[in-house]
Amino acid sequence: MKTSTYSHVPSKIEHLVILPDKPKVLKRRVEIRPRHAPNFVRLHNEGYVSWAGPMFDAHVDEDITKRPFKGSVMVVNEQNWDGFMDKVGSDIYVQEGIWDLEKTRFIKFRTLMCDGKVGEKKKET
Repeated sequence: MKTSTYSHVPSKIEHLVILPDKPKVLKRRVEIRPRHAPNFVRLHNEGYVSWAGPMFDAHVDEDITKRPFKGSVMVVNEQNWDGFMDKVGSDIYVQEGIWDLEKTRFIKFRTLMCDGKVGEKKKET
């Protein structure tokens, strides 16, 4: 009789990072976004950022300048806050004071499903 089991890929140390924006930075956030986005594409391509995106007060499918941004969220492959700041401290959103680092949440996290896959399926006989 054949059975199958799921085993997890060797675990990484992940953190869910919730970075709220400071008050009244929306206009500046939108202005400097073209300089912010390439940095996170690079960090994703390097495998440091698993996924990331903006947070909103409401879903609006309009022009980007009209979206009610309120911060960012990401999952990073990082052991601690200091390592995270070493990687993203030079980002324009940090340098320009867009993200409220005092209110940022750095939460231990583990991805269980990504792209519709759960762990790694192995066949046993």
